[in-house]
Amino acid sequence: MTTAKADQRGLPPEPGPVRRALEACGAPLVLGIEYVGAVVCLLLETFRWVWRSLVRKEVRFGRFALYAQIVRLGVRSIAVICLVSACIGLILALQMSPTLADYDQTDKVANVVAIAVFRELGPLITAVVLTGFAGASVAAEIGTMVVGE
Repeated sequence: MTTAKADQRGLPPEPGPVRRALEACGAPLVLGIEYVGAVVCLLLETFRWVWRSLVRKEVRFGRFALYAQIVRLGVRSIAVICLVSACIGLILALQMSPTLADYDQTDKVANVVAIAVFRELGPLITAVVLTGFAGASVAAEIGTMVVGE
């Protein structure tokens, strides 16, 4: 009865349960394939420009500028990331020791902090601090260039 009403109004009939299930499974698959395709296109474009810079002399790659950026944004941020991770571990230990003392498990504080900070929070802390450090560094460089003009 609902399909007859849908046809009278000019609307297509509602999809059946099999089609809905296929659409529910297929939509994430299509999005994943599109994402992988975009990453592959980006990598191919990167390799194409690197190859052009090696073969043609008129295309500049800026190898030394690339190395300087890697050192400035990657290597120099390690100390800041270690400092933030140590502070978060210390705060976590201070917060957990009274609770674990209630259960007579204070000897487990180091194990819990090690697992929580290094395994669980480590990648998140690293990503946030590295993003902030790199963003601030690039913004300061752009500000210096604007002032220098």
